[in-house]
Amino acid sequence: MTTLVTLYLLLVAIVIVGIIVRDAFSGEEELISIRNFFLFGMLIFQVTSGAYLIASNYWGEFVPSDVGSASVTYSFYLTVFLVLFFASGRVTTRFVDKLYGRRERLPIRVAPYNTMLIAFATIPAGLLCQFVFKYIPIIGPGMGYLAFGLYAVGAGLATWTVVPRIYNPAYLLGAAAVIGMGMALTFYENFGRRDLLGIVVAIIWAAYYCRWRAMPVGKLLVRLVLLGAAGTVLLFAVTSARSPEFRSRGIIENVMSLREANLTDGFDDILSGQAAPMASMWLIESRPDSKDYDTLHSARMALLMPIPRRVWPDKPLALALTMPQQEVHIAKRPDNYNIGPGIIGHIANDNPLIALWLYPIAIAVFVRFCDRTVAWFADNPFVVLPIGAAVGQFIGMPRGELGSFFFIGVVNIVGAFVIMISLSVFLKTLGLIKADAPLDDDDDRYADYEEHPESEAGHGHA
Repeated sequence: MTTLVTLYLLLVAIVIVGIIVRDAFSGEEELISIRNFFLFGMLIFQVTSGAYLIASNYWGEFVPSDVGSASVTYSFYLTVFLVLFFASGRVTTRFVDKLYGRRERLPIRVAPYNTMLIAFATIPAGLLCQFVFKYIPIIGPGMGYLAFGLYAVGAGLATWTVVPRIYNPAYLLGAAAVIGMGMALTFYENFGRRDLLGIVVAIIWAAYYCRWRAMPVGKLLVRLVLLGAAGTVLLFAVTSARSPEFRSRGIIENVMSLREANLTDGFDDILSGQAAPMASMWLIESRPDSKDYDTLHSARMALLMPIPRRVWPDKPLALALTMPQQEVHIAKRPDNYNIGPGIIGHIANDNPLIALWLYPIAIAVFVRFCDRTVAWFADNPFVVLPIGAAVGQFIGMPRGELGSFFFIGVVNIVGAFVIMISLSVFLKTLGLIKADAPLDDDDDRYADYEEHPESEAGHGHA
């Protein structure tokens, strides 16, 4: 039975990749999109890792007593989730396109030195969120998460500025400074990788939308592979070198610990999806026999995230924490040790009779709205980059914690958009940047900035 499940999961992986490639070549979907990054996370943390764990007997800390039976149910839930996700996305596309089709799209022209100045301004704005605003009651938790979203936006703005003029040393050094500072700040008392991943993906996201999407497919793929490979090696290093001590150490100590990184260990950790599929199967088997369903726990977590625990001490805990701390009691682990339940595990815990159809539809609608917004305004960095600030959360969402990641993703998108616009207005008020006058036919001030007059250009369409 487990052999058949392994082969089926590999087939599912092939189908997902096939849909991504088909939609990119047909123009139905941008190759770089929230949907595809979410599907990338599904592949890593639920599909290919599930096949790998079952085939290799590398099962992790949460193992169902009957792997064969649990894996069959797991495959069924996964299939239903993906079918509903794809179907809901296609239905939503027509609605969003009809909404945007009623509006006139105006060309956006921003001088490159202005975008670079705003990119630099995201660093102090992020510092305020990371070290000051996070202590404000109610909004504090969101401000802490927003800081890392701003560093991703800053990296995206810097990339947006430098890619069309890559041989200009001033812009190149400026972009390196913004990206370097943003990456460094994600290492401050931080154990997670999603914040660093968010910056890596923001660079790819910005490069694609500012110029690369109009390239021939061959050149595009070469650039994406090279940039993606560099980011992947960095993430492998962080994955293998990180430890619970990261949460109490400063930037220099955590960065220096990368010297001890073992890329093979990092690769194996990613290949296994950090055992999230097996945790999902364990939840499938244990609910509701050993523990009742916690109906829509993830949805409630997303809604309750802004409430400080000191205000509500009994606020529900994340499933990623309660599984190892209250159910299995894993020995020799720190108090804040958590695991990835997997998105299918969250569905199993949250009552699959409701969650199995509600969660994929809700995620698909939100993702599709973001992607179609980007497609319709693909030449506007003030729309494209804030949405790209949440990509790291959507890659990690299939691993879990589902509700927390969704909340952080929404905060990053909305907060980054508001702060980007606010920074632009503030700097204009100070006279540090000037409003751009409409371009005349003979005005070539931004000739090196212009990419494509219509957002339909490239591999997607609006």
